[in-house]
Amino acid sequence: GSYSCCVDLCVGNPTTAYATYVVDTVLSIQAAGVTPTVVFDGGELPMKRGTNNSRRERREAAMERGREAYSRVGIL
Repeated sequence: GSYSCCVDLCVGNPTTAYATYVVDTVLSIQAAGVTPTVVFDGGELPMKRGTNNSRRERREAAMERGREAYSRVGIL
């Protein structure tokens, strides 16, 4: 999934590795004779707006800490 391309996703490099992972997983499940059901997340629910905002803030803070850590070791 996204672990295989996390740096690319964080720095904005184009990648489809996460999508390839999902497709390969679905194909493997089908090859085993099982019909998978894939559920995509829907739109934002007004009642969860506060939760979604706090999660977004935590993700943004974590992303910034990650970028700082990577820059300290000279990877980015």
